[in-house]
Parts: sequence; structure tokens; C-alpha cells
Amino acid sequence: MVVALRHWIQSFVPETYKTDLIKFWKGRVLVYLLLLCIVFAFIAITASLFTGVFETVYFNGFILVFLIIDLIVFKRTGSFNFVANCFAFIGITGLIYGCLTSGGIYSENVFWMSMFPLLTLFLSDVKTGLFWTFITSIVFIILYFITKGDINAYFDQILIIDPSHYLISGILFVVFIVFINALFKIQLESYLEKTIQQNTRLQSQQKEIKNKTNRLEITKQQLIERNKELEQYAYATSHDLKQPLKTIISFTNLLQNELEESNALNEESRKLFSFISKGTADMDNLVSDVLKFAKNSGDSYNPFEMTDLNELLVEVEQSISKSIYESEAIITYQELPSIDVVPVKIKQLFQNLLINAIKFRSEERKLKIDISAYKQNQDWIFEIEDNGIGIQKEQLKQVFLPFVKLHPSSQYNGSGIGLSTCKKIVESHGGKIWIESEFGKGTSVLFTLPDTN
Repeated sequence: MVVALRHWIQSFVPETYKTDLIKFWKGRVLVYLLLLCIVFAFIAITASLFTGVFETVYFNGFILVFLIIDLIVFKRTGSFNFVANCFAFIGITGLIYGCLTSGGIYSENVFWMSMFPLLTLFLSDVKTGLFWTFITSIVFIILYFITKGDINAYFDQILIIDPSHYLISGILFVVFIVFINALFKIQLESYLEKTIQQNTRLQSQQKEIKNKTNRLEITKQQLIERNKELEQYAYATSHDLKQPLKTIISFTNLLQNELEESNALNEESRKLFSFISKGTADMDNLVSDVLKFAKNSGDSYNPFEMTDLNELLVEVEQSISKSIYESEAIITYQELPSIDVVPVKIKQLFQNLLINAIKFRSEERKLKIDISAYKQNQDWIFEIEDNGIGIQKEQLKQVFLPFVKLHPSSQYNGSGIGLSTCKKIVESHGGKIWIESEFGKGTSVLFTLPDTN
């Protein structure tokens, strides 16, 4: 029954406050006080009817209705200021009436009146508490002068009132003070207990996060070591594969030269030698590309630096100046940001994307490449747009797969790892990359890099 009563009382606290411990605590205290005052109002009405003082029944009934409305308004709006001000207004108004009919400044209601500034200070804010302190002080001064003006009449009021009135009032005042103290103590202890439980949970979560962070750090170090081993293995494998290729190329050239000198080569033989040379050259390029891809698959081991991408792009243009000149490409770009990146990787990223744009240019129009960047939330979005041959819609999902070529080698040379390498670089910086293209009209490569400023 006690639990059910507690749940019923807590139902008057707005739902939005149940996630805020302090507001929920203050809300419960306010509801308890309003319910207590409602009970006191019932007792006052009952006492008035019992003693035959019927003129106070209407006034106490008015206060009772106001208290019930105050409770309903708090449940609906959750406004501490409004409810605390109404609570203080009702209480002080009722007690002023009580003072004027029971001894003026000598009335026991003066002690009850002094409680309201303290309650508003706790339930609302300092400004509201000080306001009602000022109002109560003014009321006390007015009561003093009223009582002094007709002191005999107010003494007569005290003498007329039955002693049982003061007995009941004194008992209720003590009960009220004890109830308020007990309420604050219980609520405060409950709040502190929940705070301690929350702190314990937070400490446990922090410990768990720390343990997970340590495990992640260990895993990261293990991955770095394995990536280093993979890179070393790739270098070794590359060297081992390149050596026999160099031998084949060298002896093929020697054999071809000897046969040329002895005039033993016909057109068919020359074609065969051409196939051998091209095949070994392609194999050599493929081995080099595998090495590059393996290197970009692991951690870069290079430090991040604050880099001006405008300067970096100038370096990229210089490194591929021959390709730009031969293709007569027009490259334009807006002001690019300075961000924290691995310069050598981002340089490779821009270089691969520009070489791709040059490689897949259209023969029907002059190549134009536009590079732009704009800020979105916590990222920079970069776009490299060209007016080349474009990509068919059904092929867009394949462009970032390693060693997947969308065109035959007879049309466009390469091993198909350029864009997959770009994807690795962007992802290693915490970004993402995607392509938007219209076949026959051009392609836009977009990627994000975090704004570390």
C-alpha cells in the first residue's frame, strides 16, 4: 500500500523530469508539500465546522480549491516558478486573514507565514525566494502597526479563542516542521544514493572503456607489426619476381639483337618477340602495382602534418606535367583548405585521380578538370570533376575493387588498382570516397577528409 501511495504521489511529477534527478527530487518535494497543505486545509475546514466558526469555512474551502488547481497545473506544465509563486500567494494570503482574526502580530500564524519564503527559495530560485522574503517582511510590518493601533482589540481576540485552537496549531506546526525536515532528509538521501550508484556505474564503465582501449591499443600494435611484416614480404616477393622477369627481358633482347644481326628474323618472329616484350613489361608493372597496393593496405607509418593542399596540388601538377601537357588538359581549382593529413599519401591520392581523369578523357572535346572543396559539418568534401568519357551506371560498384579493369588493356593500360589505392588512402584518414558519373559526359570523384581544425 505504501509503495502504491508513493507511485500515486510521483505520478503528479511531469514525465520529462524523471530523467533529471534534481528536478525529479524537487518535483516530489513540491507535490508532497501541496498534498500536505491540502490535508491541512481539510483539517482546518473540519475544525471550523466542529468549533462552529463557520465564517472561515468558505475561506479555507477557497484555499483548498486553489491548492488542488496548483497541483494539477504542476502536473501539466512542470513550471516550478509558477507553482511556487501561486503556493506562496495562497499560503501568505490565507495566513494574513488568520492573523487579522487571531491576534494580529501576536498570532501563531506569523510563524507559519515565515515558512513560505524558505519553501519558495528551495522550490524555485533565489530571486523568487528573495521576492517573497520582501513581501513577508512588509506584511509583518503592516501587521505590527495594525496591532499597535488597536492593541486591546487584538488582545481580546487572543483571549476569546479557545486554547484548543493553539494546541492544535502548535501540534500541526511541529508536525509540519518535522515533516519538512524528514521529507528533505529522505529525498536528499535518496538523491545522494542514486548519485552514488550512478558514479559507481560510471566508474565501472570508465574502467571497462579503459580496458577495451588498452585491448584495442594492443590489437593496433599487433596489426601494425603484421602490416610491417606484410610490407616486408611484399618487397621480398616483388624483388624475387622481378629478378627472373629482368632475366627474361634481358635474354629476349639479346636473342632478338643476334637474330636481327644475322638477318634470321621474319615478320612473324618479330611479332612474337613483340608479344614477349609486352607481356614481360606488363608483368613487371603488375608486380610493382601489387607492391604499391600492399603498401597502402597497411598503416602508412607516416606522421600526420598540417598541410596546405594548394601547395600540395602544385607539386602534383609538376610531377605529372608531361601527361598534362600531352593531353592539353585544363586544370582549375578553388582555394583548398589546410588540414591534418599524411602529405605523401594525399599527394598520391590527387595524383592517381588526376592521372585517371587524363587517361579516360574524351576524344570529342578538350579535357577540363575542376577541383573544389567545401565544408559540411565536421568534414571537408573534395570533388574532382572532369568532362571525360564517364562510367556506365552498372559499373560504378566495381570501380574501387582492386585489379578490376572496366576497359580492355588494348584500349587503356594499367592494372586496375588506382582507385582501390585511393579508397585505402581516404579510409586511412577517416574519410569515405564515392563516384558520381554520367556515361559519355564526365565523372565526379568525391571524397571526405575530417576537419581537424
